Amino acid sequence: WSWVALRENTVIARAAWWGAPADTEPVVLNWFDFAEGEAEAGAELLRRAPFDKEYELIAPAGWRDDPAVRAAVEERAAAATAAGMKPLVERYRYRWTPDCPLPERTGRLTYRPEPDDAVILDVLRRVHSATLDVHARKAIEGPGGLEAAAQEEL
Repeated sequence: WSWVALRENTVIARAAWWGAPADTEPVVLNWFDFAEGEAEAGAELLRRAPFDKEYELIAPAGWRDDPAVRAAVEERAAAATAAGMKPLVERYRYRWTPDCPLPERTGRLTYRPEPDDAVILDVLRRVHSATLDVHARKAIEGPGGLEAAAQEEL
């Protein structure tokens, strides 16, 4: 699911949506960019696309501190907003690296496999019942409520 905007055979904006191999439609817009000065063309590309999906703009840690990165993120977000999209959530991505080892286990938690999906589903119901996660809350407010949201995570 990739779209491009052309001007005189030159690509001026690109958008790509992601979906799993078995999906019949995309799940999320995960690539969107445009040539310098072509923000409106990028917005128009999104307006004309037949997909109404969330835009997952992945920015590096500290993106606000680098003027060039900040400008690029804000320009893409503004073009997406001009196309009718609304900001939903900003998430932090944590990544383990070998130079930051895992702490010693204190024994407070016990990790073990749980073969019974019903047990896991019960945990997900309890977690979702008090969650602040925007995506989970949207799922809970949708058809099927808490049960559907928990099943979605299973």
